Amino acid sequence: LKVLSSLADLRRGQGRYPEAEELANRVYATRKALYGENHPDTANALNDLAFKIRNNNPGQAFQYASQALAIAEKHHYTYGIADALKIMGTAQHYKGNYGAAIGCFLKSLKKFEELSKTSSNEKSIRAAKKGMASVYNNMGLVYFDQNNNEKAIENYTNSLKLKEELNDKMGAASTMNNLGLMYYDMKNFEKAIEYNTKGLNCYKEFGNELGVAHS
Repeated sequence: LKVLSSLADLRRGQGRYPEAEELANRVYATRKALYGENHPDTANALNDLAFKIRNNNPGQAFQYASQALAIAEKHHYTYGIADALKIMGTAQHYKGNYGAAIGCFLKSLKKFEELSKTSSNEKSIRAAKKGMASVYNNMGLVYFDQNNNEKAIENYTNSLKLKEELNDKMGAASTMNNLGLMYYDMKNFEKAIEYNTKGLNCYKEFGNELGVAHS
């Protein structure tokens, strides 16, 4: 299943969305058959499927994540709840529903924060903080689209701090590029160059050619 999921990620990265969705559907169908309709692992598979189709089919992604949310809530599965809300927010963003997107993201952030403070498992704490970083970055994207520069920078900066704390260099590079674009849009070219150069260097360090091209 991990191979199928990774292959789906690869196809999505290549822009081959129908193939990515088909592969993710196979993972979901298998987990559903193994665990049943109302198991936390099935919620994870629905979230994964929703995540993989969020760009090209945000309406369906929202529906899958909503199903995952319902399952996760039945089991008091905090990570599944937070992840579903995050994907629902992204889907709403792609649909142009900015207020609804921020609403979902704030609920997701609250759940991730709760998990980071209450879990005694280091892996769970790291996953929660990574989720928080992703939500902050996503809120920055929404505020950028609304031309709310101050809120965009605030959220991008929060995301970057968490990613640097987690030593997530690829994630940090992505947020640095977002900050660079934000400052470029504000015509603060010195700051734009500073952040884009930092992001570029991170991508070069890890041989990420796609990231280098986007920096």
